[in-house]
Amino acid sequence: SQTYRTGETIDGQYLVERRIKGGMSTVYIVQDNITEKRYALKSLEDIEDRSDADRLSARFEREAAVWVNFDHHKNIVQAHALLKREGCDLPSPEK
Repeated sequence: SQTYRTGETIDGQYLVERRIKGGMSTVYIVQDNITEKRYALKSLEDIEDRSDADRLSARFEREAAVWVNFDHHKNIVQAHALLKREGCDLPSPEK
């Protein structure tokens, strides 16, 4: 997956304000250039062990789909969409 730096734009619409790297994914805090709303975009990191890549990618996609369809809960950030781009899944949670 592609890595974005602060100040870069994702898909010509989301300006990266901050990047937070985790174990399996990276979260980008972004501002939507159209709506001016802030979001967090989560992206699966490159998987070094290619033999495990398909399984981890499928797991990430399943978790994202569940998250997007999960009813609103006061202790869980709501995800709005699952965006697929260049083989990269981006669940888009609320900010």
